[in-house]
Amino acid sequence: MSHVATVKTKISNPQALVRALLRMGIAQDRIELHEKAIQCHGYHQEEKFMANVVVRKATYGSDIGWEKTTDGTYAAHIDDYHYTGQHYNTDWQTQVATYCNVEAVKILFEERNMEYTEKRTDRGLIQVRGVQKEDPRALLRQRGGR
Repeated sequence: MSHVATVKTKISNPQALVRALLRMGIAQDRIELHEKAIQCHGYHQEEKFMANVVVRKATYGSDIGWEKTTDGTYAAHIDDYHYTGQHYNTDWQTQVATYCNVEAVKILFEERNMEYTEKRTDRGLIQVRGVQKEDPRALLRQRGGR
């Protein structure tokens, strides 16, 4: 019998989480985002858990999910077979959190109508820099136009 491990995270933006999962190569048709948590299944359908963000049948028929908690963060639910193995272990979870942070910053820039660039430094860090988009009307006014 399998067991589903629950891992507390600092992830608080479900859209950023979905974008992070896509960035990691998970097919869009396997990712679900739900306002209300839905039932998911662990290894061999034995264990059940609730989740708002779901990767269906991640490997060997097990779902992976993130459930919104009372503090607004999302706890990860991963079958222990995968959590302790090579698929969705702590390194994978760290990568999800990193990409989730990057995507959350990009979402903020998009909401503020800002352009951004992303680059990886020589040390492997990801930098996202934003600049306000130029308003063509403001440029015309500055140049004496209407």
